[in-house]
This record gives sequence, structure tokens and C-alpha cells, in this order.
Amino acid sequence: MIWQHQKTSERVREWASFRRKIQKKTFDDALQETVSLWSYAPIINTCMDFTDHKSWPDPWELLEDSGYDELAKALGMLYTLFLSGHDDHSYVLLIGLNRDQGKYYYIVSIDDGKYILNYEWDSVVNTQQIDPGVKIMCQYTPQDLHLEQYT
Repeated sequence: MIWQHQKTSERVREWASFRRKIQKKTFDDALQETVSLWSYAPIINTCMDFTDHKSWPDPWELLEDSGYDELAKALGMLYTLFLSGHDDHSYVLLIGLNRDQGKYYYIVSIDDGKYILNYEWDSVVNTQQIDPGVKIMCQYTPQDLHLEQYT
């Protein structure tokens, strides 16, 4: 697994291999494998600023890190799918807050909420399964993140 490697170069190589593998799979299978990969990424406390997407790491800088907060995991899922060739879908990274719970959500919405990643651990859900108390505060598309430069 990609997370076993200590060296960034090895993680980058494994990630490239993973993207090639899921490129050949159905979109549903690619979604599940991607969410599973990033669900098992090493966890750290929050460190990325969700209000400043210009400070976020690019795909390769993200792999340099040895631990990921929930925003970094969502970003990794988006990068993985978009750069795997499954770029004929609409992707939006959503930052939501449930004020009653005092909890932030960092989720990837695909095809207008048909698929939601990083809301539940190691699961693909849809908009109907999202708590209505979660209010979206920010949203970022692949164009906002300039991902087209990597395809």
C-alpha cells in the first residue's frame, strides 16, 4: 500500500500505478478503490486552511506529507480521480459545517451529489445521505485548483 512507503518518490510511484489501475476500471469501482485508499491514509490533526485554497499542496506536494487531515484526504480523493482519466465527471470539493455538532465536513461531490466521498469512512454515499444540518461554506472545482495543468 502507498502509505507504507517512507520515501516520497516511492509514494509518487505507487500513486501513479494506482491511478493507472483505476483508469481501466468502471467509475463505480474507481470511486470505491479511491475512497478506500485515502480512508487508510495516516491521520493528523487539522493543519490545512480550508479558506485559502491557493495555499493547498499540488498533487505531488500532497504525497510528500506523511499524515493527512480530513481536508487533505478529500483533496487526495479529488486529485486521484481527476488525474486517473475519470475527468468526464463534475467534481466539487465542498467544505461544510454542522453548527449543532460543531463539526466540519470536507467532502468530494461528484456529478451533482450522485456520489459523495469522505463523508463516511471508506464509503461512497449520495446527497440524500448527508445530514441536512450540514451547511456548505466553500466549494472548489478542479478549475479552481488548476488541475487541468496536470492532465
